[in-house]
Amino acid sequence: VEERGLLNVRKQLMLEKKRSKDEKQIYANMRVFSRFQSPEDHEELMQGLLKEQKLRQRIEDLKEYRRMGVLSLVEAELYEQDKSRRDSEREKLKSAESYLVQPQYKSSSAMRANRYFNRSGTA
Repeated sequence: VEERGLLNVRKQLMLEKKRSKDEKQIYANMRVFSRFQSPEDHEELMQGLLKEQKLRQRIEDLKEYRRMGVLSLVEAELYEQDKSRRDSEREKLKSAESYLVQPQYKSSSAMRANRYFNRSGTA
């Protein structure tokens, strides 16, 4: 524990804050293996796993571009700009709609009356 510098909590928290959500998840999942490796080997493993994740994400992005008919990187950049614009507009509409929708509260007697009228059989 001392050899790896794990007792310095402040340093560990600073390193954790710098990492993205995905990186934090990978580090948390692989923490159990750190005790079986030297700190250098473990860091090398982590860097390899992070690089693998970035490459997989890039491949998924390129596959999406291909599905959408994007043939060049310039078109891909335009596609990403347009996609982010559409997403932001969609979020604006969604937030505006949430203010327009009024919750409808029903009393228990009104719900009982509706159940009575909506019955399929006769009494």
